[in-house]
Amino acid sequence: MRIRRMQPSDVEDAVRIWSGAFPKRFAPSAPKSREMIKRMLKEDPNLCFVAVEKKRVVGFVMGSRFSGDVVSMGPIAVDRNHVRKGIGRALVERFERASRKMKYSAIILATRYLCDTGKRVCEASGFYEALGFKEVARSKEKRIYFKRI
Repeated sequence: MRIRRMQPSDVEDAVRIWSGAFPKRFAPSAPKSREMIKRMLKEDPNLCFVAVEKKRVVGFVMGSRFSGDVVSMGPIAVDRNHVRKGIGRALVERFERASRKMKYSAIILATRYLCDTGKRVCEASGFYEALGFKEVARSKEKRIYFKRI
């Protein structure tokens, strides 16, 4: 598996992965997702990466300037058939290196709670905490994480 900068030709793969990574009732609509991904790629291509395995895009991460020297990370998603193989970690680590190189000093991200059998759960919280992110805010809908880099 290798991580490379996202290209315009990767947009459809990113939409496919993002839509498939979450339960259908929470998946973003494809047209809206497609336009957001295109816009983010155009605005800040140095913060957009894909993971490629056997010539197939299996994950992606994107980001943009949040405020001052803080960068916002997300969306990030990994193909459901490739989870728990270190792809998400590799994408976050590549994003962190690029952010440091661009002189950002911190990363902020938001996760949504996902409903699982009536219980509200944030599936990604343990993942981000293991990568050194700290929860700094919480609402009924989401959690906000922050990390100095």
